[in-house]
Amino acid sequence: MFYKAASMTEPLACAHHAVSKIEINQGDTVIVMGPGPIGLLVAQVVKSKGGKVVITGLDNDKARLAKAEELNLDHVVNIQHTDLKEYVNNITDGYGADVVLECSGAVPAAKQGLDLLRKKGLYVQVGIFKDPEIPFDLEKIVQKEIRVVGSRSQKPADWEPSLQLMSTGQVNAEALVTAELDITEWDEGYNHIKGGEGIKVLLRPIE
Repeated sequence: MFYKAASMTEPLACAHHAVSKIEINQGDTVIVMGPGPIGLLVAQVVKSKGGKVVITGLDNDKARLAKAEELNLDHVVNIQHTDLKEYVNNITDGYGADVVLECSGAVPAAKQGLDLLRKKGLYVQVGIFKDPEIPFDLEKIVQKEIRVVGSRSQKPADWEPSLQLMSTGQVNAEALVTAELDITEWDEGYNHIKGGEGIKVLLRPIE
C-alpha cells in the first residue's frame, strides 16, 4: 500500500465505524448526505457492502461531486438542481431510502434525511453540527419507526478492516488526496481546501 493511501487510514476508519453500526443489505438504497472526505469514504464503504449509493451535495461542492462520479458512485445528486425527494422516490418506487448517513453536519440535511427514509429506515448522524442543539422531527421518527444512530470517530477495531478495504481496491482513499505539499507550504494547502478545489491535502515532513 502506498503512503498516500496509508495516510487516509484514520478517516477511513471513521467511515467504517459509522457504516459498521448498522445493517446494509445487498441492493439497499443508501443516501450519503455531504460529499466531503468522510462522506466520500462512507459512500465507498457502503458500496463495498452491496448498497446502492446516492451521494448529495451543493453547487459549491462541484469538485467533490466530480470526485464522486470519478469513484463510480451509483447516484451523484446536486440538490440545488434536482428535487432530492422526487429523485429518491423515483429510484425506490416511492418507498424511500433504506438508510441515510448524514455526513455534512448541516441542519437542513438532517431534517431532510428523516423525510427521505422509508418506514423503519435507519438514520445515522456522522457529521458534527455547529450548535449542539437542533430542531429534530421526533414525530416523524415515531410515526415511521425510524432507528436513529450516532457515530463518533473510530475504534481500534476499525483499522484492520479499513486497511483491507484499501488493499483489496474496494475503497480508493488515495483518490481523495488532491494535493501533496511540503509541511512549510501548509498555507497553500489550507487555501486549496478553503477554495473548494481540494478534498484532502498531504503534508510531507521536512527531511
